[in-house]
Amino acid sequence: MQTNHYPAFMADFSMDQVEEKFLGSLKEGFNACVECCDKQVQAGKGDEIALYYEGIGGVSSTHSWVELQKKSAQFANFLKSQGVKAGDRISCMLPRTPDLLVVVLGTWRIGAVYQPLFTAFGYEAIEYRITQCDAKVVVTDDANRSKFDQVNGLPTVVQVCADQETAEAKGDLHFDTVMASFSDECEPVVLDAEQPFLQMFTSGTVGKSKRCCGAFEGAAGLLYLYEVCRWSG
Repeated sequence: MQTNHYPAFMADFSMDQVEEKFLGSLKEGFNACVECCDKQVQAGKGDEIALYYEGIGGVSSTHSWVELQKKSAQFANFLKSQGVKAGDRISCMLPRTPDLLVVVLGTWRIGAVYQPLFTAFGYEAIEYRITQCDAKVVVTDDANRSKFDQVNGLPTVVQVCADQETAEAKGDLHFDTVMASFSDECEPVVLDAEQPFLQMFTSGTVGKSKRCCGAFEGAAGLLYLYEVCRWSG
């Protein structure tokens, strides 16, 4: 317990201390990929392990900050080739794998908005969410691809699967092939603090599910809450 430090912490606290933890600022703007990944590379930690992955069946891997930076740039460049721009929504239904993190970071890199799709959703819930947010690209894997078969108005689909033939059988693009086709350099797009980087939907337990966005101002607020809670014990 550190409750004895709380009054001293609050006496000297300001939001400037929160902003100092970001490379961006509430005035100049942010890029979520930079804040989550690139700043570690800039700090000389690029070769350090960013992600330890333990998958089903004993599959494991490690991924450095610089690897995630480069892969996020490849995916970002692919999105740009599809006409995706800052503010556009990218929907994704993937399990918690390194590819999921690449999609999230790559989406944020060009200032697009990431929308997660829960793997337990049926096609109606999927269709409602991707049409409501006007998703430009959908990313999923072969285990979840069939859930999109009845979805109307499906945009470009990128499938994480074993080979290109499996993806093409559904009319999809193959994730690994796409990644290999693009440069691993992509300049991050800085957005105003009021702009969203995350698209969520309410549960829909009472009436239709409603859209709600997470903005950078909210991220700063969460970090503020973390700092207060850390010192309050």
